Amino acid sequence: MLTKSNFTADMKTLITLLLFLLLIPFNATSADRDVIISTGEWAPWTGRELPNNGFINHVVKEAFAREGYEVRFEYYPWPRSNDLIKHGNVDASSYWYKNEDREDFAIFSDAISTEDVVFFHLKGKTPQEWHNLEDLRSYRIGAVKGITYVDELWEKGRAGTLRLFPSNTHKDNFNKLIRDRIDIFPSARRMGLEILTTNFPPQEQAVISHTSQKLSSHDGFLVFPKNASRSEELRKAFNTGLRKLREDGTYAKYLQAMDEGFYSAHQPQNP
Repeated sequence: MLTKSNFTADMKTLITLLLFLLLIPFNATSADRDVIISTGEWAPWTGRELPNNGFINHVVKEAFAREGYEVRFEYYPWPRSNDLIKHGNVDASSYWYKNEDREDFAIFSDAISTEDVVFFHLKGKTPQEWHNLEDLRSYRIGAVKGITYVDELWEKGRAGTLRLFPSNTHKDNFNKLIRDRIDIFPSARRMGLEILTTNFPPQEQAVISHTSQKLSSHDGFLVFPKNASRSEELRKAFNTGLRKLREDGTYAKYLQAMDEGFYSAHQPQNP
């Protein structure tokens, strides 16, 4: 038999249950606090087998963690990773330079890093000092598909002003360079040296050098799809977390660890 006291008790139970259910979406472990990030192989900055997934991805994960988000990295070839952002199939992508095409479909975090892009070459075959890219038209230039160096490099390659020989990986370009199939190829300096020292024997490393003159300097960013409803929220959270990492010295600690070789996957200590 339903009594007034039973009814009141049942209502209290129902209200308690409803309040509990309403609180679930705001729990820090719920799905809205998960962030899926596409990325690729770009040691020592990013990499599936690197300690903490490389310097950049370590920073990205820790910056989001400071704001209560949990990151999952998914690894793809760089052109595929770019397409996933373009179509809004992931929450973010780590990490990218700015270019005009990408600015059409992505929004950018605060800068995570700055890199110098130089030309690698055989010792004894240093390219001449250049004032513009057309000064390099006599060289066979390697490149990696999907990588932004400067827009002008690809534009002049498509126009036939420069002789570009694209490959799928930086390792492919080093192999071509050693076998005299290209004369020069651009790469972020740290990353090029990392690939050279971890993939080639000492006798082959010894014949490679790089220019002191830079092709460009690039800031690297975490990017978010413009067509996704969470992008602005996630960008703000990441930027806030990144600022905290810089302010408390964590970012500087990770950067020093990279300079000491930690993210080359050969150092046992944790930064």
